[in-house]
Amino acid sequence: VWLIRSIGWEKRFAYGRGWLLSDWRASWSLGSWLLAGNVIGIVQAYALHWLLAVLLDVEATGAFAAIATLAGMANPLVIGLGNFLMPAIAHAYAAQGAEGIWRLALRATGWLAAALVVICLLAAAAGGQALTLLYGARFGGHSAAFTLLVVGAAAAALDTAAEHALRTLNKTRSVFIANLLALLTTLALAAWLVPRHGVIGAAGSMLAGNVMGSIARWSVFCRVLDSRLPIAGGSAIHDFASNLQSGDGGPCE
Repeated sequence: VWLIRSIGWEKRFAYGRGWLLSDWRASWSLGSWLLAGNVIGIVQAYALHWLLAVLLDVEATGAFAAIATLAGMANPLVIGLGNFLMPAIAHAYAAQGAEGIWRLALRATGWLAAALVVICLLAAAAGGQALTLLYGARFGGHSAAFTLLVVGAAAAALDTAAEHALRTLNKTRSVFIANLLALLTTLALAAWLVPRHGVIGAAGSMLAGNVMGSIARWSVFCRVLDSRLPIAGGSAIHDFASNLQSGDGGPCE
């Protein structure tokens, strides 16, 4: 406040004490679900570490942590895309409405999917060698778990555009529910798979949870846009899907 007043910027801002409560309520209606969703996402990311420690041992926990760290090699790409998409989707919605979001989300997801396919293929082909090189020969046997974690990370990343679009459309509660569904799926499968299959069971549980969360976000996203992109004779999403074979991208063209 002192800095703003000292350089004379207070004249450019309008503020009042009476606005504090109303602005807080408006922000909290959106931010509370964002906060809850992020907390659920963090719990999902680290719950398996604790579950492995409880059900198995510290060695299995360390092995899972090591391969999970390497499996996050695509995170800089995903985070960078997310930093670009959030304002881009908001701008597309302001300029072109729901159709602009739909077009941008599909394009971004298509390019991201192409990059992630390459990363998954590399993980499947050279994951064991990479683990051995970085962590030693004892980790080379976790190549299958490593591949599952990479594919799981890719599944989670593919809903980046849908998640940011839901936030722009003020559907943050839906994002929270999708995150909760992913967490519950992960924990339910892990409780059954980890005692039987160890680290690879944990990796499979994470993959299933991420796939479930991604499907949930895209389903809600398509349902929301379906109500905002009416097309004569059918819905926008149905029209888009039916026209793929003929080369017409529906609202994406």
